[in-house]
Amino acid sequence: MFKINIKLILIFLLPSLVYSKLLDGLLDLSLVQKLVDEINGLTGGIWKAEVNKLSLLSTNEQKKLCGTIIPEMGNNTEAEPPNIEKEAGGSCSTKIEFDSRNKWSGCSSIIGRIQDQGRCGSCWAVSTASSYTDRYCISRAKKGQKTSGNDAGSQFSALDLLSCSMSNKNGCNGGWPFEAWKWIKNKGICTGTDYKWKSGCKPYPYSSGGSTPMSQCKSTCTAEWKTSYQKDKHFAKIIGSFDGNIGNVQDIKKEIMTNGPVVACFNVYSDFLSYKSGKTANAQKRGGHAVRIIGWGTQTCNGNKMPFWLIANSWSTNWGEKGLFKIRSGVNECGIEKYGISFGIPKI
Repeated sequence: MFKINIKLILIFLLPSLVYSKLLDGLLDLSLVQKLVDEINGLTGGIWKAEVNKLSLLSTNEQKKLCGTIIPEMGNNTEAEPPNIEKEAGGSCSTKIEFDSRNKWSGCSSIIGRIQDQGRCGSCWAVSTASSYTDRYCISRAKKGQKTSGNDAGSQFSALDLLSCSMSNKNGCNGGWPFEAWKWIKNKGICTGTDYKWKSGCKPYPYSSGGSTPMSQCKSTCTAEWKTSYQKDKHFAKIIGSFDGNIGNVQDIKKEIMTNGPVVACFNVYSDFLSYKSGKTANAQKRGGHAVRIIGWGTQTCNGNKMPFWLIANSWSTNWGEKGLFKIRSGVNECGIEKYGISFGIPKI
């Protein structure tokens, strides 16, 4: 069997022999390129590593990108990685079976928008706000209402969740998506775009390459936004989650097909892909991460078929497949199906 074809940030793929070379500062570009070349030489073309700006971050900086605090569960068993057998000239074909961007074409630019969380462990807030934004557009579409991807009043604020969600007090140091959904249901979420757009009630404050001190919770909008904070609030009428049961794959698919992208959590490891012997004994966990599942499909490599989730990350379009990646589905890969699939239905 073959691991799905996925471009991952380099640190997830490094073998244990280079752990001692991971410094507190930036890694040397020539060293990183050498390691990438070594990794790609071992994979037989089944997957590919690449040098990007995240590859050069220190281990501590990379951990900051993984801000989802995964609660302890009774049985946290993850899937055994599939065997990867190299074949010269190995080839893979990918079939997308469902893509939210295609089903709701009027919302495709919104669903397809890749966020950049910067150097803040805000993945839990960014993914939840993005999923709410997707579902707001979809809910309106079901009522025959159009939503422009250029309307800041239809983009919802990760900062509002990050700074105000009372059950997620750690801000950039981590939180839990379902608690963010609870906040949206009970307290609402205001509008807010990304750092570059800088519009809406509370736009995201962190640039791609940096972070600033955590913002305090404010019940006001920016001076440029003329709607008051309370009037700007939008709510979820229903929230839900699928936890602890990998048998929920069909339920997850049904929820996505019916209402749009969901938020998923999983563990990020230093050797995200494994070789023939599976995960190396020295694999190091970087932390929990939250992302949006927007679809699914299958990949066939040399006659071996493997199902995957199609996922939108929040590390900019310069990472992975223009911000997207695929992960094996149906076997709780890195806890993806077990650690918490969460979602909500916006009030329209």
